[in-house]
Amino acid sequence: MNALVPARRERPRLQVVSGEAAILDGQWASDHWDASLLGIPARRGRGTARFGGISQQWLRDPVKRWSRFRLATGCAFATIDSGALALTRFSRFLATRHPQAADASAITRPVLEDYLSWLLTQGYSASTRALSLSMARVFFDACHRHGWLPGLAASATIYVEELPFHHDEIARFIPEFVMAQLESGQALSKIPHTTTRNLVIVLIETGLRGGDACNLPFSPVLADSSGWPCLRFEAVKVRAEQLIPLSAKAAAAISAQQDYVRQRWPAGSPWLFPGMTGNDDGSKPYSHSAFIQQLRRWQRVIDLRDEAGQPVTVTGHQFRHTLGTRLINSGVPQHVVQRLPGHASPHMTSHYAKVHDATIREAFDRYQSQRVNISGEPIGYDPGSPAASAEWVKHNLNRVRDSLPNGYCGRPAQQDCPHPNACLTCPDFQTSPSSCRSTGGRPRSTAVSSPKPRARDSSASPGTCAVSRPTWTGSSPPSKASRTTIPAMNRADNSAFLAQANARRHQAALAAAHHAIYQLRREGKPVTYAAVAYAAGVSRTWLYSQDQIRDLISDLRKDEPPAAALTAQRASTSSLRQRLDTACAEITRLRTENRSLRDQLARQLGLHRTQPASKAPAEPK
Repeated sequence: MNALVPARRERPRLQVVSGEAAILDGQWASDHWDASLLGIPARRGRGTARFGGISQQWLRDPVKRWSRFRLATGCAFATIDSGALALTRFSRFLATRHPQAADASAITRPVLEDYLSWLLTQGYSASTRALSLSMARVFFDACHRHGWLPGLAASATIYVEELPFHHDEIARFIPEFVMAQLESGQALSKIPHTTTRNLVIVLIETGLRGGDACNLPFSPVLADSSGWPCLRFEAVKVRAEQLIPLSAKAAAAISAQQDYVRQRWPAGSPWLFPGMTGNDDGSKPYSHSAFIQQLRRWQRVIDLRDEAGQPVTVTGHQFRHTLGTRLINSGVPQHVVQRLPGHASPHMTSHYAKVHDATIREAFDRYQSQRVNISGEPIGYDPGSPAASAEWVKHNLNRVRDSLPNGYCGRPAQQDCPHPNACLTCPDFQTSPSSCRSTGGRPRSTAVSSPKPRARDSSASPGTCAVSRPTWTGSSPPSKASRTTIPAMNRADNSAFLAQANARRHQAALAAAHHAIYQLRREGKPVTYAAVAYAAGVSRTWLYSQDQIRDLISDLRKDEPPAAALTAQRASTSSLRQRLDTACAEITRLRTENRSLRDQLARQLGLHRTQPASKAPAEPK
């Protein structure tokens, strides 16, 4: 039984030092290591390491000593097996391309360069080549340090830049069309085993690695100060214990699994997900390889397909990528997403951010094309210009933190502001056309305008412009905050005033719409939703929701006589440009609407596939 024991109090110590004291004997001298016989904790199904494939005896013994040394430093037993497999490939390369190699002196820099090309000719994937080269690199560095390979050339090393880059440019997330099928209650009910079903829910909701989830202890949930459940687990890959918040669905699945374990094993089990076969006492955890097989079988049962109708198969690790992509697209900061999946570095999390940038950048370009200054004049923007990328970076640095009541500050984050909190007269203030038109060419006045900037330290109100936050350089650090604290003041309930303000805005919008309709009729122009929305400075969606305006426009369009033929006249350049801008804006809006409708249709089709097929109508006799 190769199971990872939760209680680690009586683990045997590995006496591993360099020199003669590290000579292998007993089970360590065997070419087939069994973790249970060596007294080393290992996960179920990953408790063996094989060295018999290394045909050179002068290479096999140093590999064993290096593997025993790595166990003492805290490496998992599965990592030792991966290292043995990588050095077995190198041994096969020596036997094939350099059969005359009789000792370590034959391993030189040209031989290692030949090994790089040999891996390519064998057809290995980028990840396999990266693993083989990184293991060989670490092994040769250890041999140089400890002298385990006498005669090894000092130049026999593999450099970091020679390792192939094997990560995907974009995270391998599952499309929402497919996720709708997997997350539906009817599809989950088709998983025959309770343990597998609850494990799938936990993986979808938490993004845990499959091995970490299969080896969760029976009681992994803790409550924070507010009583919210949090999952405590050990991330073996990064060798750290982590604590993440749980969703209500994940917490319910864990609670249901605990009830099932109590019923199935009355004597108790140390594991939240015990093995389902050959585990009468509940001492073995759920095998990750068995879970992979169950997951594939379940996808065949529900007939999982993509948008093109083709069969598709997903892995449990893709749930991890999908959760990260969803969080990034929802606006969760990247450093927070890095902590939730337990990434050791922001490198992997950056793949999720690439999807987010591609999505948000489109919305950013649409906004930039319609922004105006404080005078209501359009601000030119070309998404294809070289400066557009710099403006996108400035937006990420500055505008999220320095958002104003009616717009944004256009100054970079690191610059000083010559207009302290006088944003309504600042030429760098940017707003939308609707905000500018509704106030007569000037953004609405707000209560935040004052002659002095307010500090960002106060939690009562955020900063309103670039000067609201402290600025400093590397040679002049910020001064320490004053120890004097201001007692917090109880805020009055101003919900009634907010309701009154909303009512006034609603009435003002209705009045503007009625005035726009009257103006269009007086000028002899057609009364359409688009024309009324543009003239009144409101959205067409809002017009559709107003019964009074909708009925009025419908009646006018019915009673409106055919438009008289206008005298042909040559259109001006500004008129043509305005028509082109209007057409581009309408095309952009329609594309966005179509994209949204396609996403909704994809989810509905995914849900529809999980529903039972209706009976076909009987053929007519």
